[in-house]
Amino acid sequence: AGKLRLVGAMWGVIRARQGLPYERKTQEGFDVNAKHLVKFACMPNPEELPADSVTLAFERATHPKLTKLITADELVHRQKALAMIDKLCSAPIEIAKFLDVGLVPALNEGATDKDPTVRTLTSHIMVLIAQDKHGRERMHQGATVPVLQNLIVDEEEQVRAHACKCLSALCIEVSHPVTFEVVARGTVPMLVERCKEENTEVLPHALFALKMCLMHEQGLEAAIAHGAVAAMASLLDSMSPEVRKGACHNLFCLAVPQEGKHACLDTSAIPDLLPRLVDMVRDTSTAVQQEAVRALMVMTVSVPAKHMCIEAGVVNKLSAIILDPASPANLRANTLEAIATLAEAPRGREEFQLLVPSLDAIIETDVFVETTHEHAQLLRSHAKRTKEVILWKP
Repeated sequence: AGKLRLVGAMWGVIRARQGLPYERKTQEGFDVNAKHLVKFACMPNPEELPADSVTLAFERATHPKLTKLITADELVHRQKALAMIDKLCSAPIEIAKFLDVGLVPALNEGATDKDPTVRTLTSHIMVLIAQDKHGRERMHQGATVPVLQNLIVDEEEQVRAHACKCLSALCIEVSHPVTFEVVARGTVPMLVERCKEENTEVLPHALFALKMCLMHEQGLEAAIAHGAVAAMASLLDSMSPEVRKGACHNLFCLAVPQEGKHACLDTSAIPDLLPRLVDMVRDTSTAVQQEAVRALMVMTVSVPAKHMCIEAGVVNKLSAIILDPASPANLRANTLEAIATLAEAPRGREEFQLLVPSLDAIIETDVFVETTHEHAQLLRSHAKRTKEVILWKP
């Protein structure tokens, strides 16, 4: 009351200084105050919340509540909770908080939901969790790998893509126990089959997941044993550059062990694989060119394989890459290594003699060399070795 009187007096002084009339219009007394209190105290209870609303929770209560709602009875609750978790998990600190309240077991259960939206959101959150080191450990402890194996054959395209991405993220550390689990549970044969049947949108993710499994020795052996070489060869004619790139890279990995080389050169099982790779050396996509050259470099260890590639016209195609100033440095470096491999055969040395002046230009001048010092040194080093192999005489 004293403050109100003070405010009224202030307004009176201000209006007097302004030369304006001022009349205080206030009602005082117990009756007025009582009516004012009753006006707010006797308000009816607030209306009940709609059944599909998710009320807010703050600080410590946020993560347990959202995690619990993943398995709620109401479908809209599950969808809204997963959407909020998906948004929050963009920050590592939020992932850590969710992991502490049991997010992984809840996601494993949510992955079996009948609603496609729930499965899609669940699988995407799994990708975010798998990209975190502690998340990978929790997924290993929570037996998430069998759940992902079911998701890679889900009827929803996005779910299958997310499952492949998650498997790729889980295998990022070759020596991690979860990588051993992914391979040991038979994921590699499943991915090989998916590469045969998957559509163009999901196929790049399946190829990348298979690539990550091939980094593991047991995964590489399992892929070769289950026909991965033939599966990759069937994808070389795909209309998608990403698919062709992934198939060539996986062939490069598969051809590293001796068993893989034999499978790649088995013309009875996979006819014309080397000639097809030779044609892809001049693919419209630079990334595909680079992977095709790398695959040829590994496959052409034997003399018959070298001669097969030379007969398919690989000399002109590789020379064109070296002579093209627009070719990226990495592509030219891989091409020089492939030429050095092919030139180990007598016929290869003879065919590549005309390329020696271009190699001298790379070694002695800045022609065909990237502006960066590292690229220049790399190309000169490869060019010197390639020239030595071409000019070698028994």
